Amino acid sequence: MRLKILEIAERQIRDGGYDALNFGPIAKELNTTRANIHYHFKNKASLAMAVSEAFAKQHTADFERAAAKYSDNFLDFSKYVEDYFFQMVAEKGLSTCVFAQVFNSHNAPEDLINFGSCHFQEIQELVCTVISNSQESGTLKSNLPPQFIAMHFSVIMMGMRQIAVSLQDCQQVEMVLKNHLVHWAENLG
Repeated sequence: MRLKILEIAERQIRDGGYDALNFGPIAKELNTTRANIHYHFKNKASLAMAVSEAFAKQHTADFERAAAKYSDNFLDFSKYVEDYFFQMVAEKGLSTCVFAQVFNSHNAPEDLINFGSCHFQEIQELVCTVISNSQESGTLKSNLPPQFIAMHFSVIMMGMRQIAVSLQDCQQVEMVLKNHLVHWAENLG
């Protein structure tokens, strides 16, 4: 039951942010009572944190595997991340990131926003490591600071996510956005 609750709650957050998270529709979809949902999660904030922790755990594991596999090849890492983004759009729809939706919510608890910020920093550190290793190995010729390149990388990915949401068509997303991140990475030198 707990995993099903988390799946539905994640969908609610991805579709409408923290403000859209609601025990009533979750209980209705699972054909149970709100009290049963409260048995597993004390309140809305604890459910949102559990969803965020599960999302961060999976997201971090995926990025850690990619960072290990492409530890000294930023271009291949960028290709992986772009493909990962399109896979997430295909699997989960246009709102792929739980944290992006939480950050846009007016009533999200501060500890949830802080958790999302920490997750962002963790991913940034992984990207910085790949960039630094790539510069050391010579597969990335740019002498810009790794933190600067990593921030540009994140800005492009966030922009792609926002454009994906505005397109309102999953099939059109890949057609319009394919290779933007990779093209940028190639031009770093």
